[in-house]
Amino acid sequence: MKQEKCKSCGKFPNVNCDWRQGRCPHIPPLIKGPLMNHRNISFIKSGFRLGACVCFAYYEFQTGAILLAIAELLGIGEELV
Repeated sequence: MKQEKCKSCGKFPNVNCDWRQGRCPHIPPLIKGPLMNHRNISFIKSGFRLGACVCFAYYEFQTGAILLAIAELLGIGEELV
């Protein structure tokens, strides 16, 4: 069976390739940093969502909406890591 080259980078994938959310491992992430990984951003995003739930429970709808908006922005950033 002939192995196909990656459609993103043109290299042959191997067993050591670490596919990040389906993105080519040979292409560096768009956002870099010591704590900038998918898991950490996901935890932070969940914290904002839980905070929004608390705000909605106590009728602070404007604050809850702002927290949900921040969580969505973090979700976009999460996919870039």
